[in-house]
Amino acid sequence: MSTQTLGIVHMDPQETRWFTMDWSRHLADTESIIGSTWTVPLGLSVVLTGVDVGLQKTTVMLTGGVADTDYVCTNSILTGTSGETLQRSGTVRVRDL
Repeated sequence: MSTQTLGIVHMDPQETRWFTMDWSRHLADTESIIGSTWTVPLGLSVVLTGVDVGLQKTTVMLTGGVADTDYVCTNSILTGTSGETLQRSGTVRVRDL
């Protein structure tokens, strides 16, 4: 599986691909992610999601989108030890590549 860290990323409207949200800078070393949800705008679709608890990362497989459109995608997580709910967003720029 090839993934790209979500910040500002590019994808073709014909692609279906994985993206990663790295939470390690925002969590204590002993903190784990026990839940993850993704919110994406209309036109872009979530195919699959995942959590890599040991590495403090979440993943999302996206598809669709309209060329020359930017989509802000938000990942919300629930942490295991502290019980915090945190959110981060990234931009997927859909372009004809």
